[in-house]
Amino acid sequence: MKDIHRSQYVHGVPPCPLSVQCLYLLDALDECDVMEWGQADRVVDHQKNKPALSEQDEQLVAQLCAHLPTCLACSLTLARARRIREHQRRAIRGWLAEEALQVPSTVSRILAATTRSQSSQHASTQANTPVTEPAAVLSTPVTPDSLPAIGRRKNQRVWRLVLTIAAVLVVVVGSALLFAQMALYRNSVPAATPPLSLKNTTTTPASSVSLENWHSVLIASSSAALGTTLMNYDTRNNKAKNLVAKALPAGAVLDGIAHDGNNVLYHFKYADGNTTYWTLNKLAKHDYFYAVPGGGNALWLPDNRSVLISVTGDGLRKVDTRTGAAVKLLAGMNLGQLEFYREPFVYFLSTDNLERGALYRIDIRGGAPQQVTEKSPGSTFWLSPDGTKVYYAYEGTANPPGVYAASSDGSRTQRISLSGVPIGYARDNTLMLMRLSGGKFQVVRADVQEKVVMSDVAPGAVSLCDGAVAAGQVPICDSSIALAPLGETLVVEAGYGGGGYNVFVINMQTGKRSLLSVSAGLAGTRLQMIGWNRMLQQ
Repeated sequence: MKDIHRSQYVHGVPPCPLSVQCLYLLDALDECDVMEWGQADRVVDHQKNKPALSEQDEQLVAQLCAHLPTCLACSLTLARARRIREHQRRAIRGWLAEEALQVPSTVSRILAATTRSQSSQHASTQANTPVTEPAAVLSTPVTPDSLPAIGRRKNQRVWRLVLTIAAVLVVVVGSALLFAQMALYRNSVPAATPPLSLKNTTTTPASSVSLENWHSVLIASSSAALGTTLMNYDTRNNKAKNLVAKALPAGAVLDGIAHDGNNVLYHFKYADGNTTYWTLNKLAKHDYFYAVPGGGNALWLPDNRSVLISVTGDGLRKVDTRTGAAVKLLAGMNLGQLEFYREPFVYFLSTDNLERGALYRIDIRGGAPQQVTEKSPGSTFWLSPDGTKVYYAYEGTANPPGVYAASSDGSRTQRISLSGVPIGYARDNTLMLMRLSGGKFQVVRADVQEKVVMSDVAPGAVSLCDGAVAAGQVPICDSSIALAPLGETLVVEAGYGGGGYNVFVINMQTGKRSLLSVSAGLAGTRLQMIGWNRMLQQ
C-alpha cells in the first residue's frame, strides 16, 4: 500500500488485551467457525463436544467471536495456538503408535505365564500319576474371559500407567510450547500498528509479508470518455500491468489496497443513490460483493477480507468481501468520510451533525464520537506508526499555518513544523514532509531537528498536482505523491508552467531520477496514486 509502515511486518503486530482470553478459551472459540457461516447442520454435533463453560465464559466467547474478525493480533494468536494444539495431538498419537509397536503384547505375556503355571502343576503330579492324555491346557484355546483375575488386573494397571504417562506428557509439552509461544509473541510486538485509508494507506498486513518486496505502485487513470483503468507499475524496471480487463466506470472511487497488498477495493454510486462495492477478486454470481442505498467510502480491515462501509445516516456496515454477509454497526449515526481504522476506533471527517471538516473517532462497538482535530478543510490526515498521534497540514485562519500533531484521543495538539504536507514515514518511522521552498519542492524529515533529504524533487516543476491548482493553495497534492513503505522510493507527478506533466521515480538514497511511462497530462485525464502493493509478484 501507499506509505506502508515497516515494523509490523518485521517484528509482529500490535498487542491486544483479549489475546490472553483467546488462549484461555481456545477450544471454546472453535464454535466461532461453526456459527459464523450459518452451518446449521454442524451446530448440533458441535454442541455435543462443546466444553462446559460458566455463564461468564459463555458471554466472553460470544464477545471474542465478534472481536476476532477485526483484530489481527488475536487472529494470529489463535491461529498459532491451534497449530500448536494440532502438533501436540499428532505427536501424542504418533508416540502411542510407536510405543505400541515396541512394548511386547500384554495378552501374550499373560497367556505364556498362565501356560507355564499350569504346566508346572501338571509336572508335580506326573511323578505319582500316569499320563493317559495330553494336558487340557495345551489342547483347549484360551480366551480373555478364561484368563485368571490376577492377569486382568495386571493388564489394567499397565494400560493405566501408559495413559497416565501420555496425559502427563500432553500437559508438560503443551504448557512449555504455549508459554514459549506467548513469550515470543510479547517480545515480537511493536509499540503499535498504523492504519489504512485511501490517502494515508499505512496498513497492518500479516507479519509474514516482507516490506522489502513492495516495489509496485498502482496508478489510476480516469477520463469521462475512457473510464478508469488501473495500471500497476514495477518501479525497478518500468514494467506495467493492467489489473482490469474492462475499464471501470469513470465515476468509480478507489478506496484502497488490502493490507497484504494483493487486492483492491473500490465503489460506484448510481444516479438512484445505490452504491455497489467491488474488489479485483470477483464473486461467482455477480461482480460486486455488496450494494446499499446511500453508501459512502470503505476501508479494509486487517484480515484482508472484511471492510467497513460508511452509510449516510445509518452508521457502518462490516461486510465480508467473499460472501457479501453484512453486520450493521453504529446504527442511526452519520459518520461521513472514513479516514482510517485502528481497533477499535474508526476515524472519520465529520458532516453537518458535528463540526464539519474536523477529524473525529468513534469506537465501532458503540459510544460517543471524540473530536481529534479542529476544523481543517482540505487536510490529509496521517495516523502515526505508534497510533498515538494524528499528523495533518493546517491552512486555516484560527491558528498559525503549519504541520500539526494531535493526540489520537484529541486531548492535545501542537505545531511541529512551520510548513509542509505529510507524505509518509521513513524506515525509522520518522514523519516525512513535502515542502515548497524557494520555488523548489523539498523532502524533509520532520525530526527534532528538521533535515532536508532532497532539495529539488522535480526541477522546473510548478506543482505536484494533477491539474490546475486554485489561487492561494499549496501546489502539493497527496493523490500525486506516493512514498514507498520503507521511505526509499518516491513517485511524484510533476506539473510544469507550459501545461506538461511527468511522472518520476526517485531513489531517495542516491537521488537518481527516472521517468515512468505514464500518459500524464492528457486532456480530460486524471492520474491518481492509489498506493504500493505486491500484485506484480503473483
